[in-house]
Amino acid sequence: MMFPPLTSDTSGLRFEPLSDTPEAFEFSCRIKIEALGPRVRARWAWDDGYQREVHRPRLNEKPFFKIARDGCPIGTLSRTVEPDDIRLDRTALNCMFAPDGR
Repeated sequence: MMFPPLTSDTSGLRFEPLSDTPEAFEFSCRIKIEALGPRVRARWAWDDGYQREVHRPRLNEKPFFKIARDGCPIGTLSRTVEPDDIRLDRTALNCMFAPDGR
């Protein structure tokens, strides 16, 4: 099952597969820092080396997609395809686009 394209009534949202490139890895790391960094820093220190070490295998485990809105990259999403459904596993949004501003 392919990740279904979204119709035009989704406010310009597109999901583009992230390739296995240094640029895609850096993009996904930046989004992770923007999405999770403030919450992690509030409780623990942010260890960038550790976060990258943990993130690399997860990025390779399953397909990740760049979420773009009107051509502007705003986040990432990963999913698992099952025979009867699609499970959304991880979503990270740039803090400007998160529903609660974080």
